[in-house]
Amino acid sequence: MTSQARAGCRGYITVAIVCASTVAGIAGCGGSSHSPLTPVTVTGNWEFSAAAASSGTTSLPVYLLSNGADVWGTVVLPPEPQICVAGCCGGPLSGMDPSLTGTIDGNGKLKLDSASSSNSPVFTMSGMVSGATLSNGSFALTGACGTQGAITGTEYPAINGTYSGTVASQNLGQNFTVTMVLNQSNSPNSSGFLGLTGTLSVSGYSCLTSTALQVNTSFVGNTFGGELNITSKEGFGYAGTLSADGKTIALTYGLFGTSGSCNDDNGKGTLTLQ
Repeated sequence: MTSQARAGCRGYITVAIVCASTVAGIAGCGGSSHSPLTPVTVTGNWEFSAAAASSGTTSLPVYLLSNGADVWGTVVLPPEPQICVAGCCGGPLSGMDPSLTGTIDGNGKLKLDSASSSNSPVFTMSGMVSGATLSNGSFALTGACGTQGAITGTEYPAINGTYSGTVASQNLGQNFTVTMVLNQSNSPNSSGFLGLTGTLSVSGYSCLTSTALQVNTSFVGNTFGGELNITSKEGFGYAGTLSADGKTIALTYGLFGTSGSCNDDNGKGTLTLQ
């Protein structure tokens, strides 16, 4: 082989090695370029709806906290009816521990389960979170009275601002105006409730002499779809359902501890975020 030919071979071999190294480098770069997605943040006021074929739908309000891939919260369990069927007493999720822990990934895959304490049945759920919605979910409750089914969820916004609107009295047949200035805490208490403070005013209602009532209550995100409960020192009690967009409150009220036509008066109306 001539020296020129050997040089040509050396050049070819060198090029081949460089190409192979380049290909390997590209493959290596391709493999390392797909870094893990940042976990989806789900901190907020959620309500899950667990639908079991045998027992209907149960609402499970919970304020979720998330830090990276870790998620936790405490479910506000609805009152269990005193009904026993085939040795199983209470509602479809009776006996579960209300404390939930779990994970969420960068694609929005959420997994939560309750603790297994004192031989309590274990609740597990999973679903896909996108924005303020959990979809394609399923749940299961272990134990002798266990059940399973589909689960969906909605996140409700914080309730901050002034809500005002007309409320109709059932006993008196009159309409009056209710205005609430509400401020919601960002931190849940030990029961999973979010503190709600503020003031409310009532005008055009003949049963009240006070026009300013102190609010002292809790807000939960909740069994009836974003429920708030307010009890004033005048015996005025309110319950409301927050819309999913946070812009309206479907309000009901009751007045207690009075006499005449005002006693046990109640009614309902709609308040709108101003």
